[in-house]
Parts: sequence; C-alpha cells; structure tokens
Amino acid sequence: MTSSSYMLERELLGSARTIIDAHSNTTLTQQPQQNTFRTSYGLSSQIPFTTTTSSYHQIGYGGNGSTENFESKKALADLQDQMRVLKKDLEKKDSLIQELSSMRDSNKHVHFESNRYDTFTGQDRASIEAIRRELDQYRLKVEGLNHELRDLSIKSSAKDERINELKHEIESLKKEHDLVVHANNQLQLRARELESNIGSYDSVANKSSLTIFSLQKDIKEKQDQILELQSRIRTHMEDRETSERKTDNLYKKLQELFSQLSVTLGTDYGQPTTATFDKVMSRVADINAENTLLKGRMIKIEEINRSLESECNSNRATLQQMSNQLNLFDHNNVNHRLQIDSMRAERDAALHDKETIKQELETVKSRLDSVQKAWQNTRDELDQRENRFTSHELHLKQLENDSLYNKSCLDAFKQQVSQLLSDGYVKVEPKEDEIKEKIHLLMQSSKDRGIIITNLQNQKEQLSKQLQEQIELNKETDKKRRHTESHVLELEQRVKTLDNNYTTTEVYRENLKQDKTKFLHFLERLAAIMRIETVSNELGYELNPDVILVRAEQLMKVENDSIVDQKSSMYNLQRKIKQLKEQMENKDLHLDLLKKKVTTLEEGRTAKTDLEREIDDHVILSRKMKVKVEALTQQVNDLKNENTQLKAQSTDVHTLKGRLAEREKEIRHLLEDINKLEGTRDRQAVKISTLQDKIHSVDDDANRTLLSSDNAVRVLSNELRFLKGSLEQVTERERRLIDFRALIARMLGLDAKTLAVPDYEITARLEHLLTIVQPAMGIPVVQMPVTTTTKPLSVSQQQQQKPPYHNGHYHTDSRQNTHSAHGRRRSPSPPSRRTGVNHRARSLSSLHAGIDPKTY
Repeated sequence: MTSSSYMLERELLGSARTIIDAHSNTTLTQQPQQNTFRTSYGLSSQIPFTTTTSSYHQIGYGGNGSTENFESKKALADLQDQMRVLKKDLEKKDSLIQELSSMRDSNKHVHFESNRYDTFTGQDRASIEAIRRELDQYRLKVEGLNHELRDLSIKSSAKDERINELKHEIESLKKEHDLVVHANNQLQLRARELESNIGSYDSVANKSSLTIFSLQKDIKEKQDQILELQSRIRTHMEDRETSERKTDNLYKKLQELFSQLSVTLGTDYGQPTTATFDKVMSRVADINAENTLLKGRMIKIEEINRSLESECNSNRATLQQMSNQLNLFDHNNVNHRLQIDSMRAERDAALHDKETIKQELETVKSRLDSVQKAWQNTRDELDQRENRFTSHELHLKQLENDSLYNKSCLDAFKQQVSQLLSDGYVKVEPKEDEIKEKIHLLMQSSKDRGIIITNLQNQKEQLSKQLQEQIELNKETDKKRRHTESHVLELEQRVKTLDNNYTTTEVYRENLKQDKTKFLHFLERLAAIMRIETVSNELGYELNPDVILVRAEQLMKVENDSIVDQKSSMYNLQRKIKQLKEQMENKDLHLDLLKKKVTTLEEGRTAKTDLEREIDDHVILSRKMKVKVEALTQQVNDLKNENTQLKAQSTDVHTLKGRLAEREKEIRHLLEDINKLEGTRDRQAVKISTLQDKIHSVDDDANRTLLSSDNAVRVLSNELRFLKGSLEQVTERERRLIDFRALIARMLGLDAKTLAVPDYEITARLEHLLTIVQPAMGIPVVQMPVTTTTKPLSVSQQQQQKPPYHNGHYHTDSRQNTHSAHGRRRSPSPPSRRTGVNHRARSLSSLHAGIDPKTY
C-alpha cells in the first residue's frame, strides 16, 4: 500500500512539474493570444491573466482625442491589474513548489503489506495512465505554442520594420515642416516690403490705366486659383491631422505591444527602439533554447517512466511467485493437518492398547503359573518401548535445538527490524512494543501522505481549470491580434494615399511660388506708376487729388492696424471697400453730370476745347483708378488671408513639436518600465531553475529510498514467512512433547488431566523403578544429578544446560517424528500375579531410568 502511494506521489510530483513548465512556457509562446507569464522553470508560470480588451475603431478624418486618452488610461489600468495577478500567481507557484519539495521524508522506511499490495496496483496503473494522458496533452499544447511563438516572432520583426519606416517618414515630415516655416518667414518679409511700397500708389495710378484691365482679368483668374488652392490646402491639413492621429494610434499600439512584451517576458525594455527590439529577439531566442532543454527533460522523464513500468512488471512477477508460494504453503498445511489426524488416530490406538494392557495386568495377577511366559512378553514390550523412548528423546533434543534456533532467529529478526526502522535521529530498540509503535507511526505518515495526494489532485484540477480559462483568453487575444493586423493594413494604405497627396501639394506649392513672384513684380511696377485721385461732393464737380491722397493714407494706416487685429481689420476693410464702391458710383454719376456740363459748355464755349479734352481725360483716368483701387484692395485682403493661414500653420507646427516631445518622454518611461520588468523576469527565471534542480534532486532521493524500502520489505516478508513456518513446527513439537509427557505420566500411574504433575515426581518414580529392575537385568547406571528435592528447571535454564545446536535450521520430516506408542497389537498374556511395581516397570524407557542407550 505504502509503496503504491509513494508511486502516486512521484507521479503527482511529475505532473505538477509539467503543469508548472507548461504555465511558464505559455507566457512566451502564447504572447499574441494571452498575456501569460513564463516562469523560467521552463516552467513555462502555462500563471494566467486577462489581456486588455481595448476596441480599435477605424480612424476617420474626425477622430476624438478624448476617447483615445480614455482608452490609453484604461489600457494602463488593465496592465497594472495584470501585473498584480502575475505577482499573485508567482507567489502561489512558489508556495506550491515549497510544499512539493518538503512533502516527503527520505529517511523514513515504508512498511510493506503483501495483502494490500495487489489491490493498490490497479489504482496505481489507472492514475499513471491518466497522468500519461495529461502529459501527452500538455506536450501537444507546448508544441502548438512553440509554433505560435515562431509565427509571432516573424510578425514582430515585420512590425519592427514597419515602425522604422514610419520613423523615417516622421523625420521627413519634420524636414518639410521646417521648409514651410522658412517659406512663411520669406512671405512675411515680402508682405512688409509691399506695405512699405504702398505709399507710391499715387505716382503709379496715372500711368497704369491701360494695364489695369488686363491685370484685373489675371487677378480674377488667380483669385479663383487661390480659392481652389485654399480648398486643397484645407483638405491637405485635414489629411495631415488624420495622419497624425493615425501615427498617434500606431505609436500607442506599439507602446501597448512593448508593455505586453515586458509583462510576458518579465523585463522592462523601455522605449521601442532598435536596441530594444534586438533585446526582445535575443530574449525570444533564449526562450526557444529553454524550450529545447525542457523537451530534453521531458524525454528523460519518459525514460524514467518506462523504467518504472519495467519495475512494475517485475513487481507483478514477484507477486505471482509469492502467490504460488502461498499456494504451496497451503498445500503443506493441508498435509500437516492430515498427519496430525493420523497422529491422533495413533494416540487413540495407544489408549486402546493401554486399556488392553490393564486387562492383561489383571489376567497376569490371576495367572501366577505362567510367570516366565509373561516375563518374556513383558521383556519384549520393554524392548519395544525403550526403542520408542530413545527415538522420542532424540526428537525432544531436536525440538529443543529448534526452539533455540528459532529464538535466535527471532532476536536477529527483531534486531534487523529495529535497524531498518531506526534513523540517524531516532534509534529503535529490538523490542516488540517499540517496533509496533514505529510501524504505527509509519502507517500514520502514509495516511498523511494520502491526504497530501488528495490535496495535490485538487490543486491539479484547479490548474487544469485555469489552463482552460487561459486557452479561452488566448482565443480572444487571437481575435484582437487579427483585428489590429487588419487595422494596420488600413493605416498603411492611408499612409500611401497621404504620400501621394503630399507630392501633389508640393507641385501646387511650387506653382504658387512662381505665381507669387510674378505677382510681386507686377505690384512693384504698379507702385512706381499708380496715382490716386478722388472727387468730393462738397467742392462741387471739381477734381481734388489731395483728398484722394489723404484718403489713401488713411486706408494704409487702417490696413497697418488691421494686421495686429485680424478679424476686426477684415470686417473694417470690407466696409471700407463697400464705401469706396458707393463713392465710385457717386463719382460715376458726377462724371456723367460733368459730361453733360461739358457738352453744354462746348456748345456755349467753342473757344474752350482744350479744357474739355482735359476734363474728358481726367474722367477716364478717374474711372480707371477706381478699378485699380478695387483690384489692389482685393490683393491686399488676399495677402492678409495668406498671412493668417501661415501663422495658423506655424502654431500647429509648434503644438506638434510639443506633442512629439511629450510622446518621446512617455516612450522613455515605458522603455524603463520594460527594462525593470525584464530584470524581474530574469530573477524569477533563476529562482525557478533552482527550484527545478531541487525537485530533480528530491526525485532522485525518493527513487533511492523507494528501492531501499522495497528491498527491506521483501527481506522482512521472507523472514516473516520463514519464522511463521518455524513457529508452526515448534508448536507442533511442543504439542507432541506434552502428549508424550502425559502418556509417560499415565504409564507411571499419575493423572495428568486432573493434576499438574511436576517433572521431579516423574523422575523420582522412574528412578525407583530402575532401582527395582536394575539388579535383575544388569543394566549399567548413568550418573544423573539429584532432582528429587530441587525444583524443576525453567525452559530457558534447560536450554542453557543443553549443548548448542548447529547454526543451520534443521527440518525433520513429519513422518519420521510420528512414533506410535504401540505399533502392533499383542495378544493378551495369560493371567499371572504381579505387583504394582513390576507393572509400572513396563512403561519405563532406558534414558529416564538412568540406562545408557548406547550400551544397552
């Protein structure tokens, strides 16, 4: 029973070790599926926690930053919870390994019970087969996880390459942003130059009457182009914002991936750089090497299992041999019982002979005439009985020697049992009580071990449930990983479209720069040529160029002030443009009136033709100047709008720089956390490796102790059987001696049934008979110690006085030891007169009468 329970303990230890290895392997092999933690046992801690179920929405052009921040906070909280769960699982595994390592005491010996051994072998087989099935299932799981780990390593390398490409793209965008800022500064300088050159509009207005019409057409076309470009710029800005959001999401996902790697691998890798990716790949390679080592260990465990199966087969063979021996012993017992029945029949025959002898004695008393014939008959009977007595005496000596040998064997057996049960700390004396107490303690320890085995089985069931939960979590993580891969592909496609849009925007920008250079050259020429003149209503219909100049100066001051306050200046300028348009319309009316007056004056004043021509010229010039003023105001408004847009772009660039700096800081903190987690994982791996070595050493010690205990149990069982047989023989011989003593006492006239007849009384009567018979027969007397007055010796003293027997155990055949008191029946002798003394002399033997059987 105890050996089978110990085998169960060993199998449970092996299964617990494989479960720990599976837990510790699954964290690395199932990294995309589940954030489990591989303890560097090789478990494999297949120790479990849930991954973050953050939903990845497809990012459009109107993504919300608040939802992204909420998701990032939620992911961090989930990661912290997972770290706590991992720590708890590691503490549980450490406590479980300590319990398993401190479960058995290698110094204790197991008591073997052959009756219960057969019943427990079937249970052991069933448990071993169940454990083997579990081992096969765990092996299949480990192989599948290894394949998944290889696939994930390939995918992680592809993701690393993609991240490097995105980094290069971000650097190129930064360079482009710097170029845009430089161009914006140049445009600001040009705008200032234009503002300084606006004062020369008066001189340019008189000369540019013909070119303004063509310029107005060009300006309208360019305004349309500018509106299209502005719409395109807005779309590009929106695309840029969406691309930035996508890059932010990708960066967050990269951080999440690094955090998951740091949690699963147990080390803090810090920010996601090429060096950290190299570290992760090296760590994965180390884990693959550990998996190969664990496979080798599994092969060794299988070999050990095969050796255990061969030992079980050998034990079965020995059990069969023992059952055959038991059948032989049963057969011998049946033979011995038959022999005992035959001895009882002989005893009954002897009693019957005794009755016949009594009848003969009565007849002898009546038949005094036939004394010689009766004497001869009695002499023959005495010879026969003397031979029987000698044989019985030899048998007694053999029994005494056998009893001495059995006693010595019992003492040696007790000493061997005490040596086997004694330890380096506790010594068991060769006494029956102490041996029984020690065996009782061993049985209690075996019961405690059975309780521990049940606890381990419960723990195994709990671990299997945890494994099923982890498998479900792995499936969920697979779904999330597929979703993220599809999302990454969509992001790549969007990045490609953004690249194409960016190239087109660069081409448009180059065209705009060329147009701007042409436009600035045109404005410079206008500033040199243009002059402005206004007509006031108060002066009548006369021309007043000074008022127009003052008005132009006021407008320039208002425009300079409007640069500071953009929105207010835009509205003021629009109002002023409306007022100027109304003034121009009023001026057109004034010009029509002037034309009518001129016609009237031409009719009345034919001598004033020169003045009329000049008036007509001035009217034409005034109309042209109105058109030029409108065009120039529109150009100024357009330039102001461009300036505001460039300023807005510069502010966006500054905000982007701030975000990039903050994200770099966050990445550094995350890389530091990853490095810390990697350090903790390495420590746990060292601890788990040391615990594995301890478990292997405990298994080796347990195997040794099991072999020694099995050998000791076999020796003890053989000795017990031998002692049982010897004790049965001794009891049979003692029974025969008691029967022989009772027979002699009855022959001497003593009643052994009612009284406890002492030995000295029997010897005294035999000596008295010999003193009567000796002078008539001439029998030599052997000197014997006086026993009439002394008490009878104890059995131990008699054994000490007797000569020592040889060390080998002497087995006598039961047929040789069975001596009948009367082997043959005699015919009744004729009646004769005999005394009671002569009648008693018949039943004496030569040894108890003091006669040497060698000389007689």
